[in-house]
Amino acid sequence: MVKSFAESIDEQRLPSLLGLRFPVHDIPEAARDMFLLAGQRSIVDVANEKIGLSPLHSKETGKRLKTNIYYRQVDPCHIQYLKAMGVQSSLVVPILHYDPHEQSAKPKLWGLLVSHQTEPREILKREVNVLQQVADQVAIATRSK
Repeated sequence: MVKSFAESIDEQRLPSLLGLRFPVHDIPEAARDMFLLAGQRSIVDVANEKIGLSPLHSKETGKRLKTNIYYRQVDPCHIQYLKAMGVQSSLVVPILHYDPHEQSAKPKLWGLLVSHQTEPREILKREVNVLQQVADQVAIATRSK
């Protein structure tokens, strides 16, 4: 189980998720793998199922990804989930955990830093960068625990 442990809601326009528990399988394995490969993901327009800014190169190898993630479909189940909450655009940044005691240098998905909006909007590169910096700091904090 994954637990929502912090949030900020502007004028209560979206429902609170604080303290709710989500089964790990709510995030399909393919989506977890994509977060490890590509990092951030944005859905600019939920109603029209439009993907926004997402990198096209693997963070791990630097090589171009086989999937063109700018134009791939959004999972219908995920769209339904976002619509049920009133979300119209979304930015998700993975929080990665590196185990210093493990031989493998591969990170594991520790959590997600999510920004939901009540209106469709373009997500700017600088906004993605700021959210990524916050996620990186959270990842550093989890290493000491």
